[in-house]
Amino acid sequence: MRTVFVSSTSKGMDAIRRAVCDAVLLKDGFTPSAMENFGMRPAVPLEICLRKVRESQVFLGIIGVDYGSCPLDNATSYTQHEYEEAVRLGLPRLMFVTPDTEDIDPRQVAFRATVLRDNTAKLLEIANPDKFATFTVAGLANLPPEASGDSLSTTIQPDLPPLPPLVGRDSELLSIAIALTSAENPTSVAVIGHAGIGKTSLTLAVLHNAKVVERYGNRRFFVRLETADTAEAMRAMIVAGVGLNPAQAKFADALAFLPEHGRALIVLDNLETPWIAEPQAVEEDLQRLSQVAGLTLLASLRGTDRPDSVDWLQMEPLAPLARADARRLFLRIAHRVKQDDPHLDPLIDALGGLPLAITLVARQAAPGTSLKLVWEEYQRIGADLACDPRARGKPTGRLAALTASIELSLAHTEMPARRLFGLLGQTPAGMSDEDLVSLLGEEALPAVRQLQAVGLAQEWPGRIDLLPPVRDHARRHHQAVGDDARWFRHYLSLAEEHTPKFTSDRGAEALNRLAPELPNIEASIRDAIACGEVPIAIKSLEGFGRTLINSGQGSPFVLEELAQACAAGGDIANEARCVTWGGHVAYFRSLFDDANSHFLRARDLFRRSGQRRGEAQCVQRLGDIANTCMDYVTAGTHFKEALELYRSERATRGEAWCLYSLGSVAYYRSDYDTSRSHTDAALLLYRQIDDLEGDANCTLQLGKIEARNSKSANALALYDKALSLYERIGDPLGEANCYCCLGDVARENADEQRAVKYYDQALATYQRVHDNLSAGWIHLRLARRTPEGEREYHLAAARKAWLAVGLIQLADRLRDPASIDDLEF
Repeated sequence: MRTVFVSSTSKGMDAIRRAVCDAVLLKDGFTPSAMENFGMRPAVPLEICLRKVRESQVFLGIIGVDYGSCPLDNATSYTQHEYEEAVRLGLPRLMFVTPDTEDIDPRQVAFRATVLRDNTAKLLEIANPDKFATFTVAGLANLPPEASGDSLSTTIQPDLPPLPPLVGRDSELLSIAIALTSAENPTSVAVIGHAGIGKTSLTLAVLHNAKVVERYGNRRFFVRLETADTAEAMRAMIVAGVGLNPAQAKFADALAFLPEHGRALIVLDNLETPWIAEPQAVEEDLQRLSQVAGLTLLASLRGTDRPDSVDWLQMEPLAPLARADARRLFLRIAHRVKQDDPHLDPLIDALGGLPLAITLVARQAAPGTSLKLVWEEYQRIGADLACDPRARGKPTGRLAALTASIELSLAHTEMPARRLFGLLGQTPAGMSDEDLVSLLGEEALPAVRQLQAVGLAQEWPGRIDLLPPVRDHARRHHQAVGDDARWFRHYLSLAEEHTPKFTSDRGAEALNRLAPELPNIEASIRDAIACGEVPIAIKSLEGFGRTLINSGQGSPFVLEELAQACAAGGDIANEARCVTWGGHVAYFRSLFDDANSHFLRARDLFRRSGQRRGEAQCVQRLGDIANTCMDYVTAGTHFKEALELYRSERATRGEAWCLYSLGSVAYYRSDYDTSRSHTDAALLLYRQIDDLEGDANCTLQLGKIEARNSKSANALALYDKALSLYERIGDPLGEANCYCCLGDVARENADEQRAVKYYDQALATYQRVHDNLSAGWIHLRLARRTPEGEREYHLAAARKAWLAVGLIQLADRLRDPASIDDLEF
């Protein structure tokens, strides 16, 4: 007796379905399977439908104009899921498509096109249900005789879960399928990785892979072990999983039963649960399983470790999904959300490429068309939002709530690992090996190993971290306690310690150490403010600010929060310092209006607190802004005012800075003798105080003067010297300025190839540190010496860079081709 699965939508098809089922009943050797007869079952509808397809021997599909209903978690209809399952299983198919007589859902248009390419498909009118049924059932007589069975068959039909949505795992799926099917003796595979990374979904996709189905038939078994907290429980679940009665059969019976019907594949899902509980006993059982003739194992385990008793295929732990794949998975489930929703990418980034988190939050978003409320809720409650909305009021399992999955892993750890988990929740950039030891001492290594073993920690070169949604959970629910609660002091001290190095030949060392920690330092400043330890945060101010400038990374917004905390405590001088550093960052990122407002505000605060040196610094920077914007008269006025203030305070570095700046104004006004005089005087002062940064700036400016006086050899020697100094102190902006000048000399010497090379080097650095003004000038230089197509690209890029920082008039000049060559660098 062969079962015929009757598949169609219910809308408008009731009479047709009844007629077809009645006709099948009258056909000798066949019985119908239709959704009308499934009844109430303790499983989700899609799982029931696909299970019924797998239990059938023939698939009869009727495809009309209605796409039909879809499961809650994706945009593919039940009917299409059923058809795709029949195709995957290789079932004999009889497909009937009604004529397309009206506008229909685009998804149904695509589905109908797919079915019509099926060589079993026929177009057939459904006006007369009885006539239609007689015609469709007549096709059953043309089916080949039912197979009598082969070495892959068994009387047991595995109760396999349905194929879940799987995105971004094509290479892993292919590698595993090949390992399980290509050799005479297939290789067992252990899929390892982070909690919620999609190990179960991948193993299920492997079970449904056509090659795997062809090799193992219905001797594919899926054994859930997430509740098997002993080796004995694991054995009982394996016995039940292969179709034996655990009340009557023992593990040894399963081992004897498995080779009786040929090849078999067993998935041991969440194998880590019994293995962590009783490692030795589980290792012995796995070894016995691996020795069963014709049996191959496919296991999933949290973490980065796996049992040694099986010769597993060498596979790296599953990585988080790339952003493009994460978007695809999210939109596949939340199918009503538009691809250009402004909250989509921030939400995807917050979910960290973790498939479980993406799937669960997408289910929350699925009913709507906008992510605004979902994003606001995620910001409010974080990873707690990653729970299955269909499981409300029911116990939450590891696949129904991300937090349950995390806590399940954390339950298998000891105190050092939990301490580290709490600390990692506070550090958005993770922790370097050096900082781990500083904060955890001898407990650092065992803590890292435990978090890795349970699949919670992510290891990057020299760092340990949590994925964003896991970090969010740790931050909200596992805050550091005791001495660990003052973790921020470590990072603030780090910034303070490295501050003096920035103007010395150890500047590159300081930048390399602090740049990766910028997010941690920012979080530390916020925690210090919250704990009332503002003075400690102030000590980190210069190191943090210089790292923001020289790296081009990070956000200066926390500087305003620190300024407000100082204001609340009546500390006007330090409020002014915070505002000043906000201005420095804005200036070096070409945000001149923002920088100008910062320095005016800071100048007034310094005046109120009587800090003349701070006031001078702000006036000096106001001059730099005017100078950059080619307002040389205003620039000169500010520099002279700042110079008097510095001299009154006997501030040598400030005096040198003003002299250098006055030399810069003279240079841009083509007064090269005055420029050289001011720059030489500044250089002498900088060398007296061993300020390598100032030395490099003056040396570069002297080189530019030599170049304007047509002394190319002298200019090149000075540029090379300045470049060496900038490299020693780790100043990328200075290096980029040198490359730009070297390119100008090459251009003057008609060495276009070398000029373009230097300009490209400068452009990459300007873009990295967000110096849009300088990047625009480099694009303009390149536009003047590249072919027409590239010229247009560089002009557009220059205009975009200048518009990004509000230089509208300068950008507008690029609209007129005649004025392009008149623009001075």
